[in-house]
Amino acid sequence: MWEKFALLNSTGSTGLFGLAVVHELAHKRDKICQALSVLGAGMNINPNFVFDHFSIHHAQAATHKDPQTALFGEAFLPFFLRVVRVNHTRHWAKVLNIRQRMTLEKADKLVGWCASVILTIFICFKLGGTSGLFLLFVHSFIGCFYLELLSYIQHYGMMRKVLSNGEYEPMNLQNTAWDSDFFMDNVFFWQGGYHAEHHVEPSKLYNLCGNTKVGSLKLPVGFMPTSFMTMVPSLWFYVMNPRLLTHKDQIEKSTKQSYLF
Repeated sequence: MWEKFALLNSTGSTGLFGLAVVHELAHKRDKICQALSVLGAGMNINPNFVFDHFSIHHAQAATHKDPQTALFGEAFLPFFLRVVRVNHTRHWAKVLNIRQRMTLEKADKLVGWCASVILTIFICFKLGGTSGLFLLFVHSFIGCFYLELLSYIQHYGMMRKVLSNGEYEPMNLQNTAWDSDFFMDNVFFWQGGYHAEHHVEPSKLYNLCGNTKVGSLKLPVGFMPTSFMTMVPSLWFYVMNPRLLTHKDQIEKSTKQSYLF
């Protein structure tokens, strides 16, 4: 039993690395890269990068409108359940509602993603039968779980101020995400440790990220140790909340405006 659990967890974690590549390809305007991103998303049975990643997450990150922005004091498990209830329910509703009006580009992505999912399911069933299907679905779920865990770490407590006109302040390196300067994080996740920079310049090539390091908030340790920290909410809050509150005080002193998380 433990050996099977370890195997499933190991293969599922590779899905996260695959989704990191899918994410990078999805941000490219090249048609081949776009097609490969849809293929990769289908192989992981994850429609996240097909529909709302740009219109919801990138447009509304660090606000209450973005389900993938963890609130100050929110533990990971409630965050994950909220993302599944809000974000993934919306994704699958779009997949199932084939009559929904959408642009031709999104329709092509939907068809490509569905074809990729069906092909992946067929191959896994032919190779492994019901056990192959079970491994595929567990692999996809664990990859999704770790993807949301990474989102939790990168956006925990970030909240942009509301301006006098009712709009949120523009994204910058200090109000959007936590960065990681740790070498292995950026090897495995294609410079994904520089997440604040990615949100400020989403079309920037991954190999050019990391040149704008001044001013961004830094995680105290890399993604692996922080992942274990999130499993113990009291430890996570003990390490991260003081950093957020210190950052809040610095912003208030420099702008002389209230900064609410």
